[in-house]
Amino acid sequence: MITKRKNRYILLECTTALNDELLDEFYSSIHSFLGSGNYSNTNPKIIKTYGDNFFAVRVNRGFERQLVLASAFSKPNDGTVGFYTIIISGTMKSISKKAYSLIGYENKG
Repeated sequence: MITKRKNRYILLECTTALNDELLDEFYSSIHSFLGSGNYSNTNPKIIKTYGDNFFAVRVNRGFERQLVLASAFSKPNDGTVGFYTIIISGTMKSISKKAYSLIGYENKG
């Protein structure tokens, strides 16, 4: 029997411009905060970046609070970078709509 994966999507804002190194540090700081067991249950995956400072993360349903807490307490680059949760949603459409409104891009889709 095939079951549907139930995910939640979280839009996060970074205090500095995003780059690959910073996103790798995001994963490692989330992993060190949650531990291996909770990290695998949460299953965070960066889906899309918006502009220079916003990105969407997919997590398993029921574990979104853990990721929000971990991202709030994670401080990559020696504490000079912070992450703020903007919105949690069940669809990428609402995440994209919010992100595009924040960066000033009008999405016609």
